[in-house]
This record gives sequence, structure tokens and C-alpha cells, in this order.
Amino acid sequence: MVEMKEVTVTDPANRLIVLLSRGLSVAPHESYLILWQKAFGLPNQDIVEIHHRLDLLRDLIDEVERGIMQITDINHAVYLKPLPPLRQIISRVNLSEGWGSSKPILEMAINGLEFCSERLLANNPETIIKQQELDEIRKQVDDLITQLKSSETIPRKLRFVLFDLLGAVRRSIDEYLFRGTRGLRKELFVISAQLQENWNLIAEEKDKEEVNSFFKILSKIDRATAAALKVKQLLGDVAPYVPLLIQSASEHLGKL
Repeated sequence: MVEMKEVTVTDPANRLIVLLSRGLSVAPHESYLILWQKAFGLPNQDIVEIHHRLDLLRDLIDEVERGIMQITDINHAVYLKPLPPLRQIISRVNLSEGWGSSKPILEMAINGLEFCSERLLANNPETIIKQQELDEIRKQVDDLITQLKSSETIPRKLRFVLFDLLGAVRRSIDEYLFRGTRGLRKELFVISAQLQENWNLIAEEKDKEEVNSFFKILSKIDRATAAALKVKQLLGDVAPYVPLLIQSASEHLGKL
């Protein structure tokens, strides 16, 4: 028996294939709403969340297109052929309609994306962060949010700031399949820029347990994404209580 190797690298087209392939198990007589619920792994038919993730899907398709266009020795039109039909499918306004007529189009698009993925993997592979590691960070975020809700030591204004930033971290983890490792690291830079804006609030409470826990979460994301992308850590092991570090994150945001 041949042992299956763990998949350790991915690319935008491969992530798109994974998402779309989930939906193929939905019966053709079912609605687009159920198709996207299944594809996105949502527990219910939350129309707002489905539309949000359709926007993320559009961004992922755009990312595939940009990646292919950056490869110089190929016929771009051939590789990009699956994308227009995909854009038409995800632009359907009436999500209550049956999706069966789009199934053969979706299957052909997925086949075409396999060739895109092959090229993108060869040109610019992206190391996958293990799901266990993402789950551990996600749990720490949830635990800290719970702790902050009952905290009597963190000022109300700072709690709201931390709630917003932790919410951004949680969403970026939940949307990892859309955003990928680069997207997760980019969110770290966005958060760092927001920290700079609220630095006076944070500096006053820098020794509080909740604030330390927050920066430990950021440091874990920093280490995981830096290792995966083979880049230098932004925050390192020290608590990022120096505004210059946060400013550095802001300056690097545009380089991703």
C-alpha cells in the first residue's frame, strides 16, 4: 500500500478548486444558496455571510488571474479560459434558483483550474499552515474574547479596540482557504497599523494579562506565516511594545 504524502503547498487556483469541488456534491435540483453553503462549509444558509464569501471568491479568482499573468512563457488566454464562466456563475442574483444548469460549466472550470494550479505551484508555491495550528490560534482568540467580556481591569475603550482586532484575526483564520498564508500575514500588517493608531490606549495597559495574551496571539501568527513564506519575522519573540515595530508593519503592508 502506497503511503499518501501530506499536502504541504498550495496556490490560489488549488484553493479555488477545493472550494468549488465541495459544491459538486450538491444535487442539481438544489438551489445556488445550498451550493454556496456547501462550498463554503457554512453551518446554515446565512445570506449575508454567503454574499461576503462570494466576494472573497471573486477576489480569489482575481488572484488566480494575476498569478497567471505574471508567468511570461505561457499562453495566458488558454490558462484564463475557465475564469469568465466562473465569474458568471458566482454573479447569479437569484440564489434560490436551481443550480443544475451550471454544474457542467463548473466541472469544466475546475478541470481548467488544474492546469492553472500546476503552473502557479511551479512558479510561486505557498506553504500551507497546518489546520491544527490554525485551530489552536483560533481557540486562543475565542478564549481571550471570553476573558475580555468579563474583564474588570481593561478600560472599556481598549476592550472595544481589542474586540475588533481579535474579530479580524478570527475571521482571517476562518477564511484561510480564501485568503491563504499571504492573506493571513497581510491581515497581521493591517492589525499592526491599527495598533499604531491606538498605541496610547495600549501602552497604558501594556502589563495587563489580556494585552500580553493578545500580543502572544499576534506573535504566533507572525511566526507561522513567516516560516511558511520564508520571510523574516515581524514581531519575533519579544512583546511588540515598541511603536517602531508597529510602524514597520505598516510600512511593509504594501509589499505583500
